[in-house]
Formats: sequence, structure tokens, C-alpha cells
Amino acid sequence: MKFIKTSPILLPTIIFAIFLALSLLHLFELNPGESGHVADNIFYYLINSITWLSGALLFNILVQTFIWGGLFKRPISGNFSQVIIDFIAVSIYVFALLGILTKVIEIPLNAFWLTIAVIILIVGTALRRRALSLSSGSLFTTDKPFNIGDWIKIIDNVIGEVEGEVTDIRMRNIKLKSSDNTIVVIPQSILSNVIVKNYSGSKDLITVQLLFNLSSAYPTERVKRVLKASVIDALTPHNLLDKNEPEISINDTNELGIEYSIKYLIKPEKIVDRSKIDDLIYKKVLSHLSYTGMKLITKDSLFPTEQSYFQFGFDKKLILMHNELFSHFTQKEIDQLSKKINVLSVSKDSILIKQGESGESMFLVVEGLLQVSMTTDKNEKIDLALLSPGAYLGEMSLFTGEPRSANVSAISDSIVTEIKKEDIHEILKNRSGLAEEISNTIAERKIMNLQAIEDASGKKSHFYDNILGKIKSFFNL
Repeated sequence: MKFIKTSPILLPTIIFAIFLALSLLHLFELNPGESGHVADNIFYYLINSITWLSGALLFNILVQTFIWGGLFKRPISGNFSQVIIDFIAVSIYVFALLGILTKVIEIPLNAFWLTIAVIILIVGTALRRRALSLSSGSLFTTDKPFNIGDWIKIIDNVIGEVEGEVTDIRMRNIKLKSSDNTIVVIPQSILSNVIVKNYSGSKDLITVQLLFNLSSAYPTERVKRVLKASVIDALTPHNLLDKNEPEISINDTNELGIEYSIKYLIKPEKIVDRSKIDDLIYKKVLSHLSYTGMKLITKDSLFPTEQSYFQFGFDKKLILMHNELFSHFTQKEIDQLSKKINVLSVSKDSILIKQGESGESMFLVVEGLLQVSMTTDKNEKIDLALLSPGAYLGEMSLFTGEPRSANVSAISDSIVTEIKKEDIHEILKNRSGLAEEISNTIAERKIMNLQAIEDASGKKSHFYDNILGKIKSFFNL
């Protein structure tokens, strides 16, 4: 991320150095009363006056940068501190004016001039904020370091850090809308002495961090796998995820257990939707953790209140019971099938299913995230869906022997269970009505996939008869 403002010290230093050199070289001498040296007199007053004023400006900037912005970053009271800052800033310029009066113009310092100086000091301290507001408002209107709609961050030693979308720019103030929709009004006067970061239009990506507490009883690698899949699942459908995958790490350990850090990169133009994006991630994290049986830990719940089949292993019976396709199975049939199925690990980027290949098995997603895609006749890849925990795939190949209709690959490290034809054959033969119930579920799923809800009743009958016939033929029922 780059700063819009560059160092404010360089240019005043150069100006002061140039005029100080001209003053010390005595190129123009004061010749009072001599008409032939009018130009010399004018340049003498001009150069020496600018030397004093540029010196005051440079000194003021040094105080602002190294004193207020360095030693005193956390003032006790914002309003009181601002009065002190204004008083010292005006005092420096008053001192410069007195220097010009006594050293350049050579007017003796008396009570009158001291009274004038005190008045200027008081009035200047009171009006400095307003004067800066007008000047900076004009400056910002000309320079336009940000526009309405930009997402900016303002960093100041008095007000701290404020960020949000610019919703209004006026002569005296600007308005920001933060990620939680709070409207923040920033005086233009502050902008002359702060660092402004403008995220909009930047090629840099913004790193966002979220923190979650989970019990130390959960295997850390497993938690990382689930959290990573959750973020990818939340951001990918909305085209929010950069090509760099989320980074999951242990941030800290505390009385709540282990604090995990989720860091992801977001495109600058999407930062306005930060609160909505965080909400998407929280929902997906809760969903993925819920299916795996793990829970977020808060101060109100120091330890998980429920034990789950996924916390310390994989209970194949409960995996089947939580899947709609096997909701028609009796407990005895679930027990029988669970003894035969296998739990498989699928590494990121691995291909689980290839379109067009023969297959006689299906898969249930336990953890992670899978990408379903198709290859067209023109060899173009079309992404169809993301499969998260609880989803299943390949059921047509298992029950009907049809070739794989799509490609399925892992976009994060995943865990699946595989059910093969020989695992379920005996169960289907022993209960004649089970094939009909499975056909009904598959038909409903196929209708949803084809998005034919408006003609669902007629198509369901067609799919049901077709699928049932294929199941009976494939299993010789």
C-alpha cells in the first residue's frame, strides 16, 4: 500500500536553504536613503523576510513530525492537545515576524509591538484550525488525492486511524462511511497534517485478518484445513478471492484455547463491502465447523458442550445418517454399509473424478471444498458448483453405472468417503422398496440441478421412472 502524501520536510528545507544562502552571501545590501539602490533594498527585505518565514515553516513541520507525531502519539486529551499544538505553531510564526521586524526592518521592539504580537498569538491560536480548513479545503479540491466513492484511511496522532468510503467532500469537511455504516465527519483542516492512504485504484491487495478461538483439543492441522475451506467457500462464488489462497495460522494461545488467524487478500475495489464479506466468512466458518462437530469458543463457553463423531475421528455411521440420500436406510442398513465404506484424503488440486470416465462409486464430502466443472465440446471449462461438507457426488454412477458427467477436483485439502457398488449391492437386493426411495431422491436432485422447478411435477415422474429402471438394471434387481 502506498502513501499519497510524500515527506513534507524536503521542499521547505530546500527553500529555507536557498534563501538562507542568499542572505548569508549578502548579494543585496540595505542602502537606506539612496534612490539608486531601490531594487537592492527591495530584494534585501524580500530575501531576509522569506528566510525567516521559511525557517519558521520548516521548524513547524519538524515539530509536527518529530514531536507531535513522534514523542506524543497518544495525547491525554484531544481538544487540549490541539490547543497546545496551535499555540506553539502560531508562536513560531510570531517569533519569525518579530525577527523580521527587529533584524530585517530594524524597528526597535517596544510595548506596542509586543502587544501586537500577543494579540496575533491569541487570535492566531483561535483561528488556526479554521484558516487551515479553508486553505486545505481549497488545496484538496485542486489536488484531488481522493474522490467520492474512494476507500481511504486517515492516520493522525490525535484522532488515530479512521477509514471508510468517501461519501461527501466539502470546503470545511469530508464525510466517510465506515465498514459498519457509521458516518464519520473529518475537518478539512486535519488533512493538511495527516497521512492519507487511498486504496481505490491501487494495484496492491489489502490483507484482511479475522480471528477465531477453538478448543485446544481439536487437532490443529484439521482446524486449519476446515477454516481454509470455509474462506474459499465464502469468497470464490462472489469473485472476491485473489489467486493467493487464504493463510491460516495459530495467532495465540489463551484461556479460551487456541486463537487461529485467517488472513486473506482482497481487491481494493471490494474493500467497501468489508462488513458483508466478513459476514459471509463467519457464516461459512460456522457451517463448516458445525458439520465437523467443532465449535467456536467464547468466554461464555470455554469448552465444547457436545461431543461429535468428527471431533476426534470419523464415525462412518453418522456420516451416512447426516446425508439425505441415505435417509431412507434403516439403522441396520446404515450399520452394514458403514463397515464397508472408506475415508479418503484428497490433496489440494487433485482430481477426484474425470468427466466421461466410467465409475461405480459415489462420494460424500466430509471436510474441505470440491470444485465441479464441465468441459464443453469446444474444450472450454465451465465451473458449475462448489461442494462443501454434507454434499455428495457421483450418485448416478453408483446407482446406474452412467459415466461421470463432470470433473471434480479439490480446491483445498479435503476428506471424502467413497461408497462403491459392491458396498451397497446386498442392501438393495434385500429390500425391494429401497431402490424406489433412492430413485425419488435422485430425481428431485436432478430437477434442482437442471433448474426446472416450473415444470417439476411432470419431469420428476420422467426422471423417477428413468432412474429406477437404470438402478434395477445395474443391480440386476
